[in-house]
Amino acid sequence: MENRLDDEQIEEIVHTVIDPENIFSIYNDDRNTRILVQNMDAREIGKCAEQLNDILLPLVDKPYRIWIDNKPDDSDFELVKAKDEEEDYIAENKHMHNDNKPVVTDLSHAEEKTVVLKDQLEQEKLDEIIYNKKTSLFGSVFSRPKPDEIHVHSKVTAYESYMIISGRYEIDFYRKATHKIDVNGDVIEIVMGDGIFPIKTKSGILEKFGDKMKEGIGIDKEEVELEVEEHAVQRQSGTLTLDHHGHEVKEFPYKIDSRSVENYPTRILEQNSEDVKRQELTKESCIEKLRMKLRKISLQDIRMNSEKFIVDKITTVYVPVHEARCVDPKKRVEILRIDGITKKMLG
Repeated sequence: MENRLDDEQIEEIVHTVIDPENIFSIYNDDRNTRILVQNMDAREIGKCAEQLNDILLPLVDKPYRIWIDNKPDDSDFELVKAKDEEEDYIAENKHMHNDNKPVVTDLSHAEEKTVVLKDQLEQEKLDEIIYNKKTSLFGSVFSRPKPDEIHVHSKVTAYESYMIISGRYEIDFYRKATHKIDVNGDVIEIVMGDGIFPIKTKSGILEKFGDKMKEGIGIDKEEVELEVEEHAVQRQSGTLTLDHHGHEVKEFPYKIDSRSVENYPTRILEQNSEDVKRQELTKESCIEKLRMKLRKISLQDIRMNSEKFIVDKITTVYVPVHEARCVDPKKRVEILRIDGITKKMLG
């Protein structure tokens, strides 16, 4: 069965989970993603395998397997094994995850919108900020060139994107639990269905002197521990904001209302297409990041019944950022970035 993601898309998702410096190789075919890593211990590998299992499996056709292992020391080791050896290796690899019930991601009612914020920085004010701030790019606090010694080679207005995704997540699952209940002091065990549950064994003086002493000090209750499996449903809703690199932004610093947005966003983006910094991750990867954020429970601790994720809104916001290419007397080049909304210098 053919995989619905190409190699580049799979590698992009892998790089969001595993530091590229630790990746030795990635191999994909229609049934597997196989990753060899370096400088990672078993705990790190297991955690990354679980995250990739959660992100990739809903996006590929089944059956599909994902495994991660440290690269072999033998430099002559062939990455692609014979088919029978490969099947044995995957079956034995402790980091390989079996297919879980797929999550149902509902995009049918998602409202998608593109917004371009109005530039609040007039040219005269922009030139003033550039003149005052350009020296901070060079030298140190104690030794900097004078403003007139720094040449502004060029200025452009870039539009940097943010993606804001809101949605609702629901997981239906079973988990093991122990419940304690009080029973009368003369109870030695309780029977529920085919299960027999004895009273909780006490140690120390009460166990030594038995029922007479318990009666003498007024203890007429015992405790029974019931080992059960709970059927639970958890629901979470929330919003995730990502910058154009795909990194989460804890607090979005801009207001979005009728007065702050451009009337013709598509036209502005087309006119400035060379200077538009779009989201580096795929939309699917961004949506998966929100699902992972809303899921509050580890799949290792539960038995899954069903999982549902509804995306309510996806808003892509483009923010004007003024970039001035500055050159000092030693021909060193730095970029001064000014937020067109807050009018502050950006790092």
